[in-house]
Amino acid sequence: MSRRTGQNPKVRVKKRSNGQKVFYFQYWMDVLEQEDRERKTHVIGPTSQMTKSEAERKKVEFLLNLELNSTEYQIPSSLTFANAVSHYRDVFAPRMLRSSTFSTADGHLRTHLGADWKDVPIEHITIDSVNEWIWKKRNQGLSWITIKNILRTMQRVLSSFSKDRKPPFSQIGLAIPERDKLQMKVSSRKKVSFSWAQAERVANHDPTGRTGRGPGPF
Repeated sequence: MSRRTGQNPKVRVKKRSNGQKVFYFQYWMDVLEQEDRERKTHVIGPTSQMTKSEAERKKVEFLLNLELNSTEYQIPSSLTFANAVSHYRDVFAPRMLRSSTFSTADGHLRTHLGADWKDVPIEHITIDSVNEWIWKKRNQGLSWITIKNILRTMQRVLSSFSKDRKPPFSQIGLAIPERDKLQMKVSSRKKVSFSWAQAERVANHDPTGRTGRGPGPF
């Protein structure tokens, strides 16, 4: 289910069975494991004790407390990371991944992700909870490169399970110290890279620089 916001119900007046008139409004509330929302009625108070403007203000306060219109609002769900993993293994991986790629990812799931995240509801997997987890792994001796590779698997599992095909967090927000980020950049730049001509010479085992197309002139 997608996040739904922007409720601005109208304040109305109704008469109760005892003849008392009250201000009220209706709003929609998401329900666990249910696609359709439930309509709720909230009575603000008797019309004899407040003006309509005061009733409007109380309505706004009520909705703010429920955070229904907040950008942080998330629809309740019982789906966990284990549900996403099942979909990834049974549906996504067989169709979309090479066996070697899946083997690496499955190692991440079995060794690192499954034990820590399997029972966690998907809506609780945020950049904050991920940052807590990466420092746990860092303290266990994993390198930042390994941790980021594991998180790429986690992102792929979650995005394959979501309707918008997007993971709930970005690696841009990882709490990695600047000195460690710099070290990773330096290490990356030190990796050997070959030009096309160099690659040809290596492939032909020709230390002289010729490309293996035949003997040169004497």
